[in-house]
Amino acid sequence: ASLTVDAGLIDLFGGIALQGFGTTTLAARSDLRATGLPNSAGTALNGSLAAAGSLTLRAAQVFPTTFSDFRIDVVPAAGTGVLRIESSGAAPAPVLSAGGRLRLAADTIEQAGVLLAPLGAIELDAAGTLTLAAGSVTSTSGAGQVLPFGRVIAGTNWVYEALPG
Repeated sequence: ASLTVDAGLIDLFGGIALQGFGTTTLAARSDLRATGLPNSAGTALNGSLAAAGSLTLRAAQVFPTTFSDFRIDVVPAAGTGVLRIESSGAAPAPVLSAGGRLRLAADTIEQAGVLLAPLGAIELDAAGTLTLAAGSVTSTSGAGQVLPFGRVIAGTNWVYEALPG
């Protein structure tokens, strides 16, 4: 069985498990954003997407939201687990997030799109083959961006909180 999702924007929230699909495609014409939700202790914003077989993420860019720690795992189903990141062809807009972490794991990872985590971290964990295709972008740089990160208290102090509240 297969699952294809086609949307203008795709937001992944919290823990998601896709079951019963050997092939999954999440296609966004603009962004695919990964957002973690507060854990039970309220100390981290964790999220995950688990799929089996083949997972394709197609978007102008894929990124975690501010302080989110999001993991995407593809496990084998009748062969190997393959994760593909592809460009939708749309021009990426500025990413208004910072300090997020995106972790991708599969037997085979084919990165041919745009993976961003400004001022954060990106981990690509391929048990077998990792391909970084020509023209792909994998970056944690914040260069050239204005990131709305924090707030002003009492008109004089700039602060940011690791978690809201």
